Amino acid sequence: MKKIIFLMVILMIATSAFAEIWEFAITKTDYPDLPSGHKRSKQGDVVAYKPYPWEWGNAEKKNYIILVIDGISEEEAGRLTMPLYEYPDGKMICYDFGSGSSFCWPEYGAQIAKRRYRIDIDKLQQKFVKQVDFRALTDTTRSDYQPFDDGSKVFDCKSYDLIYDKYNSTNIFYGTAPIYRTE
Repeated sequence: MKKIIFLMVILMIATSAFAEIWEFAITKTDYPDLPSGHKRSKQGDVVAYKPYPWEWGNAEKKNYIILVIDGISEEEAGRLTMPLYEYPDGKMICYDFGSGSSFCWPEYGAQIAKRRYRIDIDKLQQKFVKQVDFRALTDTTRSDYQPFDDGSKVFDCKSYDLIYDKYNSTNIFYGTAPIYRTE
């Protein structure tokens, strides 16, 4: 019995580590930055991700567009929610491990935006102009209209280049998934 439980736990851990379908909460509208300088989300910002299927609350559905995206690892999904910092030219932070090896990364400057990446809502609208009411979708008073969260529309960012990188000012192909499908 202990062996069976152990195998079930290992199987659950292994399958969750390689899960490639995620639900993302995408900001519906621009929120103004605070006078204190605190940055706030803008329309299309990737705010959170959860494994598919996920039960989002009414407050989340009211403030965010829920998208199901296939073909990216958990690490890639996590990177989509990171803030955008300025990177001072050439400044690096290095950690010396003492054995002659070190690890370096760019020094972060001030936070420029709440999120580095956003979903290109205009491209999403162009693709689904006939099937989706985008006025209702981006309405922050409604939590009942979420046409993408039922799993019938699963996106592959690599084929749709829906993800916009604010730092490089370009849409990027991201992930490794199969093409968009309806089921």
